[in-house]
Amino acid sequence: MTQKQIVEKYNVDINSFVKFLNANSLPWSVDSVGIVIEDDLIEDYIAKYKENPDAAEAAASPAEDPNAPKLGMKWYKFLIYFALFASAVLNFLSSLTYFTGSVYFSASNGAISAEQVYAAFGALKIIDIAYGAYIVAFAIFALVLRSHLAGYSAKAPKMVTVFYAISAAVPLVYNLVTGAIVGVSVAGDAAVSIIINLIFLFANMRYFKRRAHLFVN
Repeated sequence: MTQKQIVEKYNVDINSFVKFLNANSLPWSVDSVGIVIEDDLIEDYIAKYKENPDAAEAAASPAEDPNAPKLGMKWYKFLIYFALFASAVLNFLSSLTYFTGSVYFSASNGAISAEQVYAAFGALKIIDIAYGAYIVAFAIFALVLRSHLAGYSAKAPKMVTVFYAISAAVPLVYNLVTGAIVGVSVAGDAAVSIIINLIFLFANMRYFKRRAHLFVN
């Protein structure tokens, strides 16, 4: 029986029900749209769930240890209300500089035009366009991630890890490839970028691992 059928037929809160199943080690599976329980088991599960409402509520909201450290959600709220929206907007804008080549235009380098750069290093144009496309895709991913986080999706914590891993790996590859083409070492800048992104990666992995029980939808 699918999640939708369970909710419609038995009128249960699905999050509470899933936590009840887990608390009692009752087997269930999941598909693309939610949980799935064998038809010959569901009646027994529902009976156990409803025979003791207090136990079901306790399973859904276990009593907190008064001595346990409180898990704040400020970083989570910062991500869903600001950081991921800002990331998407800034990345969309940044992609334009790679599509047009204006990333090379600045007073500090003597206002070199994209045409001059691409005339000297033809391969850069293809790489820049590809990188611009990646930035657009990454901006969209930021919005998708924001949606999953806001909805407490079970996939959200892993998606955060993927998000920060990509944000570390792809720019590094881009810098190394373009540096090799123009013959300029970017080892120093790349090292700084790697360190910063790894800090964010592992900090977020630890943060969301400790709150994984909240993401069950």
